[in-house]
Amino acid sequence: MKIKLALLGCALLFGCSSSQVLHAPVEVTVGQQLLDLKSAQQKGVLTEGEYQQQKRKLIEAVK
Repeated sequence: MKIKLALLGCALLFGCSSSQVLHAPVEVTVGQQLLDLKSAQQKGVLTEGEYQQQKRKLIEAVK
């Protein structure tokens, strides 16, 4: 009887598990993207020119 319960427990545990992870879609606003760009520019990740270029692209994309 104990073996049957152990097997049933294992079947329930492993039958319910999944390696698939579901992610909700994440929408980042243009405003947040602009803030992220500015932060990257201030930290030296982007040059002033790269920042301006990416900023223009974002703004043009929403027109």
